[in-house]
Amino acid sequence: MEIIEIYNALRRRNLVADQYDFSENWLGRCRSYFSAIQSLKRPPSVKVLMVLKLHLESTRNTFKEGTAFGIYSKPNKQTLTFLDASISTLKHELQRNCIDAPNNTAINLERASNAFEDTASPILIVR
Repeated sequence: MEIIEIYNALRRRNLVADQYDFSENWLGRCRSYFSAIQSLKRPPSVKVLMVLKLHLESTRNTFKEGTAFGIYSKPNKQTLTFLDASISTLKHELQRNCIDAPNNTAINLERASNAFEDTASPILIVR
């Protein structure tokens, strides 16, 4: 699953307003990031994939807890299935991209993901 497919699926589910919203609130980048990588035909950075994965996990957990998110008061099964599939795809992509990185980057990313899941706040600041 490509990042454009994730964006389109989030858009269909009214979880993202537009490319600017996706860039800023789902990818943790400036508002033109998503359109720039598309026009330059470049893949998103590992950092961006990690942020997106964490936001998808946070959204999935919010849905599973039954708390309201966006226009939804109850999650539907298709949305949960999409979120789970997207998270799984991003996890494999991150592992593939980081497997040969120095300092066990893949292990550090997994630890960061686990730490994020353990926090009460779904806010992630990336520098």
